[in-house]
Amino acid sequence: MIEQEAVVTRCDNSQIWIKAVKPPCQACRVPCTNPDNSETPPAGPTFSIVTGERFSPGERVSLEVPAGMLIEASFLIYLLPLVGFMAGAVIGDKLGMLLSPAWHETLSILGGFLSLFLVYAILRFHHAGRDATFANLSIRRLR
Repeated sequence: MIEQEAVVTRCDNSQIWIKAVKPPCQACRVPCTNPDNSETPPAGPTFSIVTGERFSPGERVSLEVPAGMLIEASFLIYLLPLVGFMAGAVIGDKLGMLLSPAWHETLSILGGFLSLFLVYAILRFHHAGRDATFANLSIRRLR
């Protein structure tokens, strides 16, 4: 499990918006970026999560993410596009050698980028209809 502290910024019926917070200043050795140590969350992206529990704005929570979920996301975001790019480049090169040896490098480059965009389009289409409730996340209140 990977754990991250966050602050609830907004609440609706069953949906909350959260921002991740930095670890406490005692753990770092550099000057604090939040010198007054206020409870305001740092600037950054806000994520929405559907949950059955009730939270209030300003409440600190802990998110627990299964390690397998992080590994799967890393594979889909980094490794799959790289493999697609390399496969497209090899296919484009082989096809270029068959059609016109003078153009094999150009077809290799075009094949790589075409397959890269194809992988991103497939991933985007595949995840477009998915429910983004983050059911595998565990949210608990911090005291």
